[in-house]
This record gives sequence, C-alpha cells and structure tokens, in this order.
Amino acid sequence: MLRRGHRGEVDMEGGAAKPFHDDEGGGLDMNAPTSFGMPSMSSGIQSLNEPDPATFESLKQVILVAGAAGSLLVLFIAGFTISFVFLVCMASLWYAADMTSWILSSPSGTRDMKVVADAIREGAEGFLSTQYGTVGRWSLVVAGALFFIYLIRPVGEGAHVSSFSLALLTVLGFLLGAACSGLAGWVGVWISVRCNLR
Repeated sequence: MLRRGHRGEVDMEGGAAKPFHDDEGGGLDMNAPTSFGMPSMSSGIQSLNEPDPATFESLKQVILVAGAAGSLLVLFIAGFTISFVFLVCMASLWYAADMTSWILSSPSGTRDMKVVADAIREGAEGFLSTQYGTVGRWSLVVAGALFFIYLIRPVGEGAHVSSFSLALLTVLGFLLGAACSGLAGWVGVWISVRCNLR
C-alpha cells in the first residue's frame, strides 16, 4: 500500500508529484531491470517502430486516384456491378490506410516497451518467413498438380478455350489468390506488431 512519504515521487494524474513510500515492505525500486533477459536493442529502435507518416499519406493518395480512375475504366468496360465492387474495395483500402496512419502517428511508448515490441516483431517476422516458405513450396506443388489435371481433362463441346489455356488460367488464378492471401497476412502482422505499442 502506497502512502505519502520521502522515498520517491509518482505523478499519476498529471498534477504535481507527491512523495510516497512502501508500508508493506515490498520495495519501490523504480529502476529495476526490465530487459526480461533479452539483449539490448538500443540502436535502431526508433526506425523499426516508427514508420514515416508521409508514406501512408502518399499511399492514401495513390489509392484514391487509382480507385477513381479504375472505377471509371471498369464502369465503361464491365458495367455497374463490377465497378461498384471495385469502388467499395478501393474505399476500404483507403480507410485501412487512413486508420493505419492515425494509429502509427500515436506515441510509441517507453524505450523498454520498444525493446519488448521489437522482440515480438522479430519473432513474428521470423515465423512468417518460415511459414510462407513452406506454404509457398506446397503452393507450387499444388499449382503443378492443378495444371496437369486441367491439361488432361477433356474440354466441353461449347468451350472456346483449349485445355492448355484453361489449365494455365486456373493455375494463374490459384497463384494470384494465394499471393493476395499471403500479402493480406503479411500486412496484418506488419501493422499489428507496430500497433501493439500504441
């Protein structure tokens, strides 16, 4: 239980700090080590956890221009429904970039918090590298199997594409979907490990 005394000061509400001491004898060592057995990461902490806010402002502008131009292009080529879906996707990306910029512009905590956050970030990025390496190799195996299956599969009478074209388009669609899924996972982890401090 803390009460006023002569051993230290704490300012919890932002007013004037008042002295206190420990009645229960547990100690009030405010300088206790907080490295948790991890090596010091004093160099580069600021650059690792503080992305440049101008990057997100530029990204928001690119998304806004690409969304407007793409929507007009898709509207003239494919019609209203696809154009509306594309516009909603671009608006969602712009909102995500705006929220990311807002969160990452917040204060990033104390130096000790940054040390712990950097260890978490390194662990998460190492895990993703290992996981994506394995998933990437298996995706290539599955893509090869899909290509072979669609290549030997007979094409229907009304089809206007060859077996090779169908196999190639199927594999490209599969790989594009896998790449987008992987990118979404990587971006989610990249943002979350940097937002932990805020």
